[in-house]
Amino acid sequence: MAARQVAADATIEQLRTTFNTLSATDFGDISQLSSSISASNLVAAMNELEAEVAGFSASTITAQTNLSAGPASNDEFIMVDTSSGQLRALTAANLFTDQTITSPTIIFEGSTADSFETTIAVTDPTADRTITLPNATGTVSLITATETLTNKTLTSPTINGGTFSGSFSGSITTTGSIVFEGSTDDSFETTLAVTDPTADRTITFPNDTGTVVLQEKSIDLNGTELILDEDGDTSITASDDDHIDIRLAGNDRIELETGLISIKNDGSQSQLRLYCESSNAHYAALQAPAHADFSGNIVLTMPATTDTIVGLAATQTLTNKTLTSPNVSGLTLTDSSISFEGSSADSFETSLTVVNPTADRTITLPNETFKVNSYANKATLAGDGSTTTITVGSGYNVNQFFVTINGVDQEPTEDFTYSGTTITLDAAPGSGDRVVVRY
Repeated sequence: MAARQVAADATIEQLRTTFNTLSATDFGDISQLSSSISASNLVAAMNELEAEVAGFSASTITAQTNLSAGPASNDEFIMVDTSSGQLRALTAANLFTDQTITSPTIIFEGSTADSFETTIAVTDPTADRTITLPNATGTVSLITATETLTNKTLTSPTINGGTFSGSFSGSITTTGSIVFEGSTDDSFETTLAVTDPTADRTITFPNDTGTVVLQEKSIDLNGTELILDEDGDTSITASDDDHIDIRLAGNDRIELETGLISIKNDGSQSQLRLYCESSNAHYAALQAPAHADFSGNIVLTMPATTDTIVGLAATQTLTNKTLTSPNVSGLTLTDSSISFEGSSADSFETSLTVVNPTADRTITLPNETFKVNSYANKATLAGDGSTTTITVGSGYNVNQFFVTINGVDQEPTEDFTYSGTTITLDAAPGSGDRVVVRY
């Protein structure tokens, strides 16, 4: 570029030639000017360039512009050499390959140029340390920050406090207890603890939704069957209100209702066994009769007193018993008399008494209906040669009358008959004969 002048006596052609040279040689083609420069004249362009250069200083570069992409390895950074006051170029390859930052702090302004920055600093290492960033896009986690970690595997962690939410898989090994806060963050928690095991133990929760049953606490099954064995055929069920079924071998065998216990079976007579006090060595069984012996349901009513049940074949002493229409076979009485109350329960009884025998005695009663003849009653007749009847008591048998005429025995039926209250002689006693009837 040269200083060009037009002489005072120059021609118009010389002026044109000099002017065109300025445009072509000295100033250059305006179309080749960078599009980043908005000025349309030289002065304005110079002022625009001066404004850009004025932003550089020895300590900071202001009015940063986002490059929209990371620098390439051959890109250059313009830096100020404060010792010489000169600008120097530093390539991106030199800056980011195996470089050591001796000052342990990096400060990031962020997208907003204000008084808040993010500083990355390191604690003075006591040995060589390596921090490896993962091959992934994400956010760095901080020690004290409240954050949500996703898809993390913690190996042998020590967790001091915290809140669990969501679902978990795998196993948890702990030397202490697990504390659950519940839905309300307060001073009340539920602690899950175990007794120190003496061997490996496994507690398996059922494949179902429900509430855990606690020892020494009320259990509300709400009609649910309580399974008691491995194959599930022994259980207890409250089938309906105030009715409990105990299932054995798949069938309801014991039923409990208010004031009622029902014991059923699988083809044998049901029993209730009561064992003795000596190591349960013996039992007394209350057994139902055989099916063939039933004519309908029966009810055995226990006496309202403390007593002993009478056995059918047992040798026992019965006291204060009233036997109604008994059928006694081979009766032996140890007392010397039998008392009969009669039809009226009063202070008067009839006693049948025997004299102490000196040998075995047998009294055989006849095969007929009769009254015992005490001969306490007597009727007499003075013969007149025509009268044959004598009035006596009723309810007797003809053989219970002892009839004599002048002391001679008369044979029943042959010599006299009996009907109602009358004894009839076969022949009328003669005048002066004495007839005596005892019964």
